[in-house]
Amino acid sequence: MKYFKIFLLFFIFSFSVSEAQEVIVESAFDQRAEPYEGLAVFRKNFINKLNVSKANGNAVNITLKFVIDVDGSFTDITVSKDKYDLGKDVILALKKMPKWKPAYDKGKPIRSTFTMPIVIEADDRQDFIETIFDEKLENVEMETLFFKFSCNCIASEQQIDETDIKYQFEYLTNTGMYKLVVIKADENNFEQIKYYQRDFLDSREIQIEEVEYLGVHSLNYDEALDIEEGVFYSKNRFFYKDDLVYMLFYMSKDKTETERVFNELLESFQIKK
Repeated sequence: MKYFKIFLLFFIFSFSVSEAQEVIVESAFDQRAEPYEGLAVFRKNFINKLNVSKANGNAVNITLKFVIDVDGSFTDITVSKDKYDLGKDVILALKKMPKWKPAYDKGKPIRSTFTMPIVIEADDRQDFIETIFDEKLENVEMETLFFKFSCNCIASEQQIDETDIKYQFEYLTNTGMYKLVVIKADENNFEQIKYYQRDFLDSREIQIEEVEYLGVHSLNYDEALDIEEGVFYSKNRFFYKDDLVYMLFYMSKDKTETERVFNELLESFQIKK
């Protein structure tokens, strides 16, 4: 059975604001543009309006860029990396969305640009949901360009976006799945990602814990994912170190197992120098 996993989190937001041709750095204006209903509700409603049937169940990675005008309306909408010709559907869905609160600088509304990657993954998970492997998996060390860790798993998938900014690695166990994401970002980008990640989690009443990890502050949260195949328990850790954002994730149907495996991941995870 195939099902869609639609993600609008773990994104990089790009902001720039202009007034008459002048570009103002993000830190110089007082308030970012944002939906009146909150980002999480906007995201949910946008997904509901988005028609992705042209992709025929294939994975989609699109970048949507638009300007929020001084009255909160959307203009200059562009879609890139549109492999399945979904641009018109994406623009149509955005035009059906309500206006945003515009960005403000020095008490005045200003135009700002907003860049939102949209990732839609289509995976056949039937074997994974029931039991991925019959044979016992031995403990091995997984290694990438950025990190290494030990697990009883096999490498399943690696995705690199076309701009060479975001790297996503997937590993499967007998009963669960790891997903590790690395994003190249400066500190301002990280603060923007963290701001919207917090907004998204707060809107879903998910408790966030801040702890020290690998010498830096990290955001941690647990989530029960209720999908067609049942309830899966996930643990997540999110942190920034040496110009890279790291996102560590593990899920399974067994809450105790998820806790144990994720703690083992944290103990063995090493950033490569």
